Amino acid sequence: MAREKKGSPKETTIVGFIEEIELEDDETGLQIVDEEHAYRVEMDRQGRKLLDYVEEEVEATGFVTKGSDAREIKITRFRLVEGYDDEEEEVDFDEDFLDHRDDD
Repeated sequence: MAREKKGSPKETTIVGFIEEIELEDDETGLQIVDEEHAYRVEMDRQGRKLLDYVEEEVEATGFVTKGSDAREIKITRFRLVEGYDDEEEEVDFDEDFLDHRDDD
């Protein structure tokens, strides 16, 4: 989902997952995939910072351009999106509840 920021119609904020892609020159690149589109990340100093967050969800703000074959974003700032905790809940078992059958 992309939305333009007020006062600066070219600057857009998107929320999506970072994916590695192989570019035409056999270089590694990145894209951010939201619910509607994939945005190829311009691999400048700010864009390269996203390399540490592949497969993470981010909220990224930048300038989006539409090329002939893809959308591109020049990142001005980003932050990780905080999700739910993937750790399993700790479960306390009541020892009296466990089945104590004899193995005759």
